[in-house]
Amino acid sequence: NLFAPFYSRFLVRTDDLLQVKQDKIKLLLRIVGADNYPVILRELIDYADDPDDSVVSNSIRGIGRCARLIPESMQQCLNSLIGMIKSSQDAVISNAVLVLKHLVQMQLSTPSDLPSTSQSPITIIAQLARKIDDIHHAQARACVVWMVGQYAGTEEKGPGPEGVAAWASDVLRKAAKTFSQETPLVKVQIISLAAKLFVLSPNDRVLTLLSQYVFSLARYDVNYDVRDRARMISSLLAGVTPASLMNGPERERAGVVLRREQVKLVLFEGKSGIVEDQSGQTIDGSLIGSLSMVTGRSMRLDGMLPDWLENGVESSLRDADEPTPLAVPVALSSAQQQQRVKGSSPVVLTPTGGSSPVGPPSKNGLAQGPFKDLDKFYEDTDDVEGEDEEEEEEEEEDEDGEEEVSSDEDGDADDGDGEDADADDDEDEDEDEDEDEDEDDGDVDTRQPDSKAGTTSLP
Repeated sequence: NLFAPFYSRFLVRTDDLLQVKQDKIKLLLRIVGADNYPVILRELIDYADDPDDSVVSNSIRGIGRCARLIPESMQQCLNSLIGMIKSSQDAVISNAVLVLKHLVQMQLSTPSDLPSTSQSPITIIAQLARKIDDIHHAQARACVVWMVGQYAGTEEKGPGPEGVAAWASDVLRKAAKTFSQETPLVKVQIISLAAKLFVLSPNDRVLTLLSQYVFSLARYDVNYDVRDRARMISSLLAGVTPASLMNGPERERAGVVLRREQVKLVLFEGKSGIVEDQSGQTIDGSLIGSLSMVTGRSMRLDGMLPDWLENGVESSLRDADEPTPLAVPVALSSAQQQQRVKGSSPVVLTPTGGSSPVGPPSKNGLAQGPFKDLDKFYEDTDDVEGEDEEEEEEEEEDEDGEEEVSSDEDGDADDGDGEDADADDDEDEDEDEDEDEDEDDGDVDTRQPDSKAGTTSLP
C-alpha cells in the first residue's frame, strides 16, 4: 500500500538493464490491486514480447499471479494466455502453457469461488491438445499430455471411443508416432496417457493397440526411468488387459491383480493438486530493507532491526555549517589592462645558477648586468653565441694546421732514415773489401820465411 499510488514509476522501459526489468516486474506484482490491475496487466502482456527469455517468463507468470490474486481479472488473463499459444516464440508458448495449467487446475478444483468465464477449462484443454504439434518445449509438452490424460474422461457420446474425448485419442496417436524422438520427461507422460485412456475405454480395440504399442516401445527404451515406468504400468493393468493381448510371461505372473475401478483410482485420484511456483516472490509482511526482502524467505535477523521513530530526530543534527563565500573574479576591460601594464615595474631576469652572460651575482643576490628588458637579454645572448661559434671555428683551424705540420715532420724523418741506411750499406761493403785484402796478405806471409824470427810461421 505504500507504493501502490506510485505504480507508474515502476513501469519497465526499453533502455532498462535486465536486472532492473526483473526487479520492476516483481515490484509491480507486489503493488497490484483492484484499482490498478488493468494498467499493470496490460503492461505485463506487453512485456511478453521482450527479446530476453527471462523477462518473458517473469511477465507471463505475473499474468497468472494477477489472475490468482484478483478473480475479476481471470477472463482477461485467460484470453491473453490463449492468444500467446499462437505465438512463434517457444519461450512464450511454453510459459503460457505452464500458467494455463495452474489456472485450469484452480478453476476445476474450486469452481464456485471463481467468476464464470466465457471458456470452460475443458475447452481450454481441448485447444491446447489441438496445438500439441506447435509446442516444442519439453516441460510444456509434458504439461499438455498430462492435462489431456487427466481430464479426458467424458460421459457425452462423440465420434471417438466411449467415455473418452475425441481430442484425447488423437493426442495419443500423435504421441505414439513421435515417441522415440521425445525427451524422457515427455515419454513418461505419454505412458501415463496411454494407461489412462485404456482404463477409461478398455473395450476399444484402437486404444488398446495404441497402448500396447507405446508399452512395447518404452520397455526397450535406453532410459531407466522410462523402462521402469512401462513395467510398473503394465503390471498395474494386468487385471484390465484382455487375455488375448497378454504374452505368456504376463499371464503366468503371480501377485495381486487390481480391478478396473481400483486402477482408475490409482491413476486419477490425488493428481490435481495445484503447485504454485514461488520463485522470485517475497514473503508477505516482510520489512522493507530487511534481508528477507532480498532472499525471499524469513530470516532470524529481521527481528533485530530497530523500530521506526515516531517523532524523528532534531533538525539541528542535519544542519551543516554555512560555507565561506568564494572570491568572485572581476573582469577587466582592455583599457584597464593597458593602464595596469604601464604602471607596473619592469621585470628583471635573474639567473639562479650556472654560468650567466651577465657575470657573477653581487652580494645582494642581484645580477650586475645592465639588462632592463627581455630584448636586450636576448641580443647579448645572440652575441655570446656568435663569439662561441667563432672560437670553435678558430680551434678547428688550429687543429688542422697542427695535423699538417706533424705530417711534414714524419716525411723528413723518413728521408733521413733512408740516407743513414745507404751510408751503413757503403761502410759494410768497405769492411768486406778490407777483410779480403787481409786474408790475401796472410796467405803470402805463410809461404815466405820470417827473417827476423829465424823460424817459419805455420799456416
